[in-house]
Amino acid sequence: MDDKSRSSGRKPHPLSQLKTELIWEDKYDAEGKRVAPLRVALPFQTVETVNESSQDRQKSLLFDSSGVREEEWRNRLIWGDKKYVLPSLLPEFAGKVNLIYIDPPFDTGADFSFTATVPDHPETPEDDSFTFTKEPSIIEHKAYRDTWGRELDSYLQWFYETVVALHELLNEHGSLYIHLDWHVSFYAKAIIDEVFGPDRFVNEVVWKRQTAKGDVTQGAMHMGRIHEAIFFYTKSENYAWNMQYTPYDESYTDSAYRSQDPDGRRPLCEYHDAILRADSPLTIGERELIAAYVSGLNACNYCHGAHRIFAEGHGVEPGIFDRLMADPQTAEINPKVLPILDYVRKLTLSSASVRDSDVEAVYAAGWSEEALYDVVCVCALFNFMNRIVEGCGVTRTPAGEAEQRERVAGSRGDPEGYRNFARNLGITG
Repeated sequence: MDDKSRSSGRKPHPLSQLKTELIWEDKYDAEGKRVAPLRVALPFQTVETVNESSQDRQKSLLFDSSGVREEEWRNRLIWGDKKYVLPSLLPEFAGKVNLIYIDPPFDTGADFSFTATVPDHPETPEDDSFTFTKEPSIIEHKAYRDTWGRELDSYLQWFYETVVALHELLNEHGSLYIHLDWHVSFYAKAIIDEVFGPDRFVNEVVWKRQTAKGDVTQGAMHMGRIHEAIFFYTKSENYAWNMQYTPYDESYTDSAYRSQDPDGRRPLCEYHDAILRADSPLTIGERELIAAYVSGLNACNYCHGAHRIFAEGHGVEPGIFDRLMADPQTAEINPKVLPILDYVRKLTLSSASVRDSDVEAVYAAGWSEEALYDVVCVCALFNFMNRIVEGCGVTRTPAGEAEQRERVAGSRGDPEGYRNFARNLGITG
């Protein structure tokens, strides 16, 4: 507020206050007051109903002079000027519309007349082709013209009135998409920001509409204007959003995913690496110890023996496993690990027997919630794997055990140990 207005006590002119906005002719009246959008609501008249029976249509023409239909409808195509259509929609749809897409004029100066050529009839000897120009009718000129009496000022006032009405039509979870090009997009965005708020702008979607040479002819003094934009705004921060996906190009999938895994074994090996080899509060040896212990509780000899070898390869005492399976309390194992093994035993043999006190015992031993989660994942993985191995009848042999020890020794410290181990065995590609 300036000093003169403050001292006189007069209400300051709106334009004297510090505010960033786009101004055009007739946005404010002579007294500095904002000019309200024109609101002329007219009743709709139904001209045609698609899939309507001739009997129903005749009844409508004879007995319903207003053309207004009360029954439910699924789609409605309205022919008319936005200036009258949008205000007429507000009484019925204000605050109810979920999504709006508009493709307004771009202020190109075009009148949308067009020239067409009718080709020659192939079965006649004469050349019957001819060319004609379709001029817009009076109604079409009014509805579709892209010319403005006061040029840009007229367009901006027209666009502002449109955006205000669209804002009122949207519900609180609604979204607005506006398609424009380089002629007025920067002006239009300032207006949308003013009505919706700049914080409700989500994306500018840029799409390529033609090649780089599309509008660059010989001697042109500009680069190709090859793109248009779609502005995406929302009524509130709680808007509906459904992410859209498109299939990968086949050439990409062929180059990036060359290995075939019809039985889904590769993801299973990758999950083993994620659970048993990735960073964790537990060492690799401790996780392999849990894997062997769970497998022993399930009497899965193959997994118990295999993961004994893995655990020993990562620093676990070889003789501890027999003592552990006999009695964990007398196995002379690290006391910090005992609450974990007790928790795993209950989770494996009778998950319903797990109590809060078991969880608290793990925490009291110095383990974190992250560590307990990793314990649960290892336990769950090997309860799952034990059933697969036993169900498929997989057994251990002395020769297989010797080979396994050799492979384990060579894979120590490999973050992809299980994947590479499976590749070496020919299980996966």
